[in-house]
Amino acid sequence: SPGPYEFALRDASDTNYTFIKMDPGDDTDNNKFILNDYRDFKNKVMDLPVDNNLICFIGSNIRNRILKDSNNYEKYIEWVMSKYQDNTVIYVLHRYEDYDYMINLAKKYHFKLQRFNTILEAAFLYELHKKPSKLISLSSTATKTLNMLYNISVEIYQINQNDIKTKYQDMYKEVYNDYRANNIP
Repeated sequence: SPGPYEFALRDASDTNYTFIKMDPGDDTDNNKFILNDYRDFKNKVMDLPVDNNLICFIGSNIRNRILKDSNNYEKYIEWVMSKYQDNTVIYVLHRYEDYDYMINLAKKYHFKLQRFNTILEAAFLYELHKKPSKLISLSSTATKTLNMLYNISVEIYQINQNDIKTKYQDMYKEVYNDYRANNIP
């Protein structure tokens, strides 16, 4: 088994391991640490234009998994969308969200549905080629990373605790407390 500073990489057969030793005192190429503070990525996005009319609603897999009554999801979508009637809203689907269900809501509440071909963190740069003026969500933790990478304001619309399944209530209290601690309204 790996010792300190050794990490196992599994191969495709899932039975063989390659151990890579990371020794902070060794200057060889295989042992260099890479500081990932996203500085190169942030430099690229600094020049992206901001579309002041565009709002990105970051989806979450909560309808069937988190809510006690999946029919309540629509009331949250309606409530949030009522605040952005004068904007172009792109709803970015979570990978587990039901496209057929969401396309009906998109037609009813007048938003565009989007599933990007790349990871969400790179989508504004490589697919939209612009930044939205704001990110909104009911519970997506991706908004925190997107805010850090793109410096876009974020608004989180909190789900009523009574609508959340009991086994997820404490977790969602923590999620919303984390947003508040990071000054995300």
